[in-house]
Amino acid sequence: MKMVPVGKTSSERWKATGVIALAEHNLK
Repeated sequence: MKMVPVGKTSSERWKATGVIALAEHNLK
């Protein structure tokens, strides 16, 4: 298993969540 930087993982996860939130907001 590769060791992934926590900062990068958190950043990507936060970004993905933000994109989903924006998509849902735009759909409404």
